[in-house]
Amino acid sequence: MGWQWRALIKLWVTADKFCNLRLQNEAIDSMIRLAEDRKLPRSSLVKLAWDSTVADATLLRLMFDSFVGLRPDRDFMCEHWDELSSDFLRDFFAEMLGVVRDGTVGKYLEPHVRAKCYYHSHNDDCPVCPASPGPQVIDMSVSVGH
Repeated sequence: MGWQWRALIKLWVTADKFCNLRLQNEAIDSMIRLAEDRKLPRSSLVKLAWDSTVADATLLRLMFDSFVGLRPDRDFMCEHWDELSSDFLRDFFAEMLGVVRDGTVGKYLEPHVRAKCYYHSHNDDCPVCPASPGPQVIDMSVSVGH
């Protein structure tokens, strides 16, 4: 699945360079479908995205939300620590702290349950998507005991 993430990230970055919002949005939709399988992109691909885009890019928000929503375990974070951007790690831990503080752990909206346009970019040539159902919150908390 790594080659699919890499191809889609490179496609999104290329579409961004040519200001092709439709192609960016198609790449985002394909990445969201990959995220539905609850697979994180490899850390090297997160770094590729982080190093290839501007800070407020929808691609980064998608990847960031994938990590926060799936809450990678300690082993994953330790194994990939050196491969992830320091900006990504700072933002990730700040977001996780906020999620814990707000009590929304287990209810964080993963990319595939958000409204379709959340990660899209729009302008006059690429209008807002037709109305789609609002985001759904899934409860991923773990029940302890019987």
